[in-house]
Amino acid sequence: MKFTVDKIREVALGAEEVLEKDGLFELRRFTREQTVALKTEEFIRKSYTPAGIRLCFKTDAASLSLTVTSQPGATRTYFAYDVLVDDEYFGSLNNFEDKEPVGAYTVQKFPLGEHSKCFALPRGEKVVTIVCPWSVISKIKELSLSGESFVKAVKPSKKYISFGDSITHGYDSVHPKNRYAFRLADLLGAEEYCKAIGGEFFNPDLALADEPIEPDYITVAYGTNDWSKKTREYFVENCKRFYEIISEKYPNVKIFAITPIWRADINEEGKGFGDFSFVDSYIKEVTRPLKNVVCITGIDLVPHDRALFADAYLHPTDKGFDHYFENLKKAIEPYLN
Repeated sequence: MKFTVDKIREVALGAEEVLEKDGLFELRRFTREQTVALKTEEFIRKSYTPAGIRLCFKTDAASLSLTVTSQPGATRTYFAYDVLVDDEYFGSLNNFEDKEPVGAYTVQKFPLGEHSKCFALPRGEKVVTIVCPWSVISKIKELSLSGESFVKAVKPSKKYISFGDSITHGYDSVHPKNRYAFRLADLLGAEEYCKAIGGEFFNPDLALADEPIEPDYITVAYGTNDWSKKTREYFVENCKRFYEIISEKYPNVKIFAITPIWRADINEEGKGFGDFSFVDSYIKEVTRPLKNVVCITGIDLVPHDRALFADAYLHPTDKGFDHYFENLKKAIEPYLN
C-alpha cells in the first residue's frame, strides 16, 4: 500500500500542513502567519525543516519502504529519518551510511538528494513511528507498506508547543529521536508542535501569530542567542513581552520557561550584553508574577564538558541531549498532573 497525501495527513503528528506537489509530500510545522513572523530569509528557510514531526500508526505490515528527498535547510547536511517499533529504535534512513558521524560532523558535507531504504518489520501488530529530520528540508517521495491488512493512526491525547532556538530545534543530535523536546513530548503523552528555529531570539511576533491548536503544555527556551547577538535592551524588552503574550494567550496551559544551558564561551568579554547569568536571572524575574509559568534553571541541565557538545561549545551531542532530557525530566515532573 502506498500512502496518499490524505493517509499521511491522518498519521502525521506535529504538522500544521501536509502538502502534495510534484509527486512529493511536504510536512510543515509552522502556519503561514507564523512563517511570516520569523521575518528573515534564513529563519523562514529553517522553518521548512520538519523538526518535531513524526508519522505514527499501528499496522501488521511485513515491511516498510521509504524514499525521501533532501536539500540544505538548517546549516547542517547530515540527516536521519528514525524508525521506531513499539517505541524502541529500529533503524534509520540516513545519509551517513549507518556509520555514526564523529569528530567535526557539524561542518562535514554529507550527500543530499534522494535516499531510499526498506525495513523488514517484526511480525504481528505493532506501532511504527517515523521521526522526521530536524536538520534539512526534506520531503517524502514514497512511503509504502507490504503485507499489511490495516493501518490505524496513533495519536496522543495531549498537545505540546516547543518554542526555542537551535537547541530545541535539534542541533546537534545525529538522530532526531534524541532531541530533548521529542523525548519530552513522549513524557508528557503529547503531540509536539515544534516552533524552534536555530539562531532565533525572543520574538513577540511569533508568540502573537495565530495557532490553530490548543496546547496542554508549552516550553520556551530562548536567551543564549539574545546574549551573544543582541543588546541587553533588546533582550529585556522582548523577553518580557514574549512571556506576557504567551501567558495571557494560554491562561490555562502549563508553561515551562527553560533558561539557557551552559556554553563554553560563557566568560568571554566584549559581547556588549554583560554577564551571561543576567539572562537566567531576568527570565526568572519576568516569569515570577505569571501564575501559569514555571521557570526551570538550565545552566546545569547539560554538564559543563566540551565533549558533550558537538561543536565543543554550544550544541549538545546525542549524549549531551541524554543529560539534557534526564535532568529536565527531574525538574519538570513535580509540576505535572
